Amino acid sequence: MWGLVLIAAALVAIGLQFRRWRQARITTMQFAVGFVARAGFLFLGIIYVSDLIYRWPRAPLIGLGIVGVGIALNLVVGIADNVRRARAPYDAE
Repeated sequence: MWGLVLIAAALVAIGLQFRRWRQARITTMQFAVGFVARAGFLFLGIIYVSDLIYRWPRAPLIGLGIVGVGIALNLVVGIADNVRRARAPYDAE
C-alpha cells in the first residue's frame, strides 16, 4: 500500500516539476537535480510494491541514498542560482 502511495506522489511531483520547467519557472539544472530525488522516491515505491525488499534488504537504503543525494544537489543548485541572481546587474524597471 505504501509503495503505491510513494509511486503516486513521485509521479505527481515529477509532473508538477515538469510543468514548472516548461513554464521556465525553474532552470534545467534545478529540474535535473530535483528529478534525482523524485526518482529515488519512485524507486522506493517500486521496491515496496514488487516486494523486492525481501530479496534485496539493502534496496531501501539505496533508494534513500538516491533521495538524499537529490536533496543535497537541489540545495547546492538553489544556492548557486541565488548567488548568480544576486550578482546579476540590477534592472530598475
